[in-house]
Amino acid sequence: MDIPEEVQALVDQLGEALVAALVNDTECRALAARIQDQGFDLALAIEATVALTLREPRPEGNGEEGPEPDFSEDDRAFLRKFKISLE
Repeated sequence: MDIPEEVQALVDQLGEALVAALVNDTECRALAARIQDQGFDLALAIEATVALTLREPRPEGNGEEGPEPDFSEDDRAFLRKFKISLE
């Protein structure tokens, strides 16, 4: 599937935002410092897989927004941790 440049730029920005969220998270920074206090250098490599699927167009004019995605409470907690809103 060809991804439009604008969407690719948004995906790139999402990756940068996820890295920034980890770097700026006080709990992550505190845990990294504790590991370093134990005499270890720390390198963290995280892989994020982004899967994009093109949605079917919604019928116009009926006011329906389509089905709500099924997110578990764990999914919602994970997204909240990275300040990703479902609204």
